[in-house]
Amino acid sequence: MSRREYLVAVIRLFLAQSGAPARASRDDWALAQALYARGVDFDRFSHAIRLAALRRLSRVGTPTPVRSLAYYCQVLDHLADQRLVEQA
Repeated sequence: MSRREYLVAVIRLFLAQSGAPARASRDDWALAQALYARGVDFDRFSHAIRLAALRRLSRVGTPTPVRSLAYYCQVLDHLADQRLVEQA
């Protein structure tokens, strides 16, 4: 996947989530570029989005909208930590 394809795919997936803004911000685009530069696999990012959505749905009450791509970085970090534990 080319850099441009990756960035567009990440932003589209983010914007397709319930409660996401209508447009990605400059910070969202910059973060997508940082994810690409870090070598974050798109499938892993997609998995993090789905996991975050499930977590939000399992909470009591109405979840607040996700306004930034940065929300998903915590889930990505958690998945990375799990991978390190599994490899140890």
